[in-house]
Amino acid sequence: MSKELTPKEKKAEYDREYRKRNKERIAEYKRAWTKKNSLRVSDQRHEYYMKHKKEKQMKKISQEIREFDEWLERKYANREDKRNIFAVGITDGEFVEWAIRILLGDGWYTASPVSQNQVNEIAMEDIIFHKCGMNAKDRKGKGK
Repeated sequence: MSKELTPKEKKAEYDREYRKRNKERIAEYKRAWTKKNSLRVSDQRHEYYMKHKKEKQMKKISQEIREFDEWLERKYANREDKRNIFAVGITDGEFVEWAIRILLGDGWYTASPVSQNQVNEIAMEDIIFHKCGMNAKDRKGKGK
């Protein structure tokens, strides 16, 4: 037969069980908290990386835009009719050249012996696939 516990022993047994349950809950809470905060740290690292990458890209793009602005200022400085309020305008070739330079970079070129129309198409595909983040399979699926 089991011995009956005195009230003092019952309280001590209850306290031991309570501490054991509480210790398990605290350990579970610590595991969850650590997991959650480790994700936060990796998220923070990712955000920092993306912010730094975006700033780097913006510096590169803004440099190319400054070059375009300087080119345009020179074009306006050589304008004969200084009182004309409308834009000087740029040719199709100049537009393509600057769009490629700003969006794809100064070093972009094709090594294939193709026509200018084909170069324009290749440049547009590079802009769509690389700059817009679109995959070729996504694009082909839209047309069907």
